[in-house]
Amino acid sequence: MALIITLTIVALLTAAVVEVNRRIRTTVQAAAVYRDRVTLSHMAWSGVNIGRAVLIDDRNNSDVDSLQEQWADPVALEGIAAEFPFAEGSVRLTIKDLRGRLQVNALVDYPGGRDFNESQRLLWYRFFELIHISQAMDSDVKPVSIINAVKDWIDYGDDDAVTGLDGAESDYYRELTPPYACRNGPVIDITELALVKGIPADVFGSPCCRRRRAAFVWRRSRPAPGRPCRAGRR
Repeated sequence: MALIITLTIVALLTAAVVEVNRRIRTTVQAAAVYRDRVTLSHMAWSGVNIGRAVLIDDRNNSDVDSLQEQWADPVALEGIAAEFPFAEGSVRLTIKDLRGRLQVNALVDYPGGRDFNESQRLLWYRFFELIHISQAMDSDVKPVSIINAVKDWIDYGDDDAVTGLDGAESDYYRELTPPYACRNGPVIDITELALVKGIPADVFGSPCCRRRRAAFVWRRSRPAPGRPCRAGRR
C-alpha cells in the first residue's frame, strides 16, 4: 500500500514538474519573441528617420531633384545607415522617387473631395488607354467609365452623386454578390481598385499584376506638395 502511495505521489510530482517546465519555456519563448519584435520595430523606425533626415538635408541644400543625388544612391545610403550601428542586426535603407507613379487619392481635389483633379484625370486616361492597347482589359470597358467609377469610389461629401452615366456609388455595390459598400474616401490599399466597377480583378487584385500596381501609389491623407519621395522600412 505504501509503495502504491509513493508511486502515485512521484507520478503527480513528475506531471507537475513537466507542466511547470512547459509553462516556463513558453513564457521565455514569448518574452524572446516580444523582445525581438520590439527591437526590430525600433530598428525599422530608425531607418525611416534616417531616410527623412536625408531628404530634409537634400531639401535644405539642393534646389533640384535628380537620381544622381545622395538620396538615390544605394551605396551612399548604406554608408549613412552604417553610421548608426546596432548591437545586433543592421538596417538597409531605400528611398524611391514616386513622381512617376499615379497618386490614386489625388484623382479628386482635396479638401473638398468632390471634383476631379483634371491633371490626374488625364494621366489616368492615358494609363488605361495603354492597358487597352495591350489587351489586358475587356475592350467593352472604356477608360472614362473606369475613371468615373474610381472617382465615385474615393470621393465624399457629394450625397452619393454618380459621376457621368457610368459611375457607381454604394447603391450599385450593394446589389452585387456578395454586397459591399463604396469606400467614399481615400483608398487604404491599392488592391481596393479590384473592387471598383469596370476594373477586372486580375488587373490589380492578383499577385501576378505587381507591375501594374507599381504604377500607382496611395496615401490616406492629402498628397503633400513638394517632393513626393518615400523612405521605406526594410
